[in-house]
Amino acid sequence: MFRLDGKVALVTGVGGGIGQALTLVLADAGADIAGVYRSQYEETKNRVERSGRRFVPVKADLQKIDMNNSSEIISRIIDELDGLDILVNCAGIIHHSKAENLEKRHWDEILQVDLTAIFFLSQAAATVMIPRGGGKIINITSLLSYQGGICVSAYTVAKSAVAGVTRALANEWAS
Repeated sequence: MFRLDGKVALVTGVGGGIGQALTLVLADAGADIAGVYRSQYEETKNRVERSGRRFVPVKADLQKIDMNNSSEIISRIIDELDGLDILVNCAGIIHHSKAENLEKRHWDEILQVDLTAIFFLSQAAATVMIPRGGGKIINITSLLSYQGGICVSAYTVAKSAVAGVTRALANEWAS
């Protein structure tokens, strides 16, 4: 239904689930892929390369992503794949706990991976996309960002905030 020949996509969470599925769709449409992973990427890489596309694995701990190392990731992708056209922020973590029992460390981990990493990767990607006149940033949220959830308060907060960040960045950068 669409072609992405000659495009480069950065996808977080390529090791499995939605991140892997989106990676394979983008590669099937013709995009080369930079895949951010935490622990595994080999199956995804093999499947991307079987479709005739390039795959560059990028090991990154999204619990530690900030302005500096997100810029380093983007620079590496530009060096290795000659550009960046699409960013898909898909990686996420969840911790099940009643709100009254949620530990601060779980709150911090979830907000860091599911929200803060998205902002800083988007910010770094925008420094490349805006001067070039465009690009695509796709942020994956959850239905829980609209309906809430039970025993997933930090995840629900983070995904709700991702929807807000997406609207804010679209308003600022869409033109």
